[in-house]
Amino acid sequence: MACRRQELARLFGFTPAFYRKGIGDIALAGGMRALDLGCGPGALSFALAEIAHPQAEITGIDISEDQLNYARSQCGRYRCTLRFENRSMDELPFPDAWFEWLLRWHCTKHLPKCGGQPSPKRRVC
Repeated sequence: MACRRQELARLFGFTPAFYRKGIGDIALAGGMRALDLGCGPGALSFALAEIAHPQAEITGIDISEDQLNYARSQCGRYRCTLRFENRSMDELPFPDAWFEWLLRWHCTKHLPKCGGQPSPKRRVC
């Protein structure tokens, strides 16, 4: 399924160049961490990984194991640490202020209303 999704994404212009342009001049220095919410097959994580320092860490989370498996299969192409975890965006197990960057693409509509409580994504960044 993830490979089919990648084919469709390319047809609509969501190519690696598109994601690199979206990352712009963001470059993770050594020791920096980024969280990619709703990472899917990892396209945004990979765009960031292309210019990240080898000691940087990028964590992608998603609830689709199929897409995560595809993302995991691509990790060896990059110098920095990439990990992809099957987790819900509303239950983040990371310590407060663990990440310097938060990435998201087409996933905000899936976040629950927080009812006055700090959102999980605000807590970890």
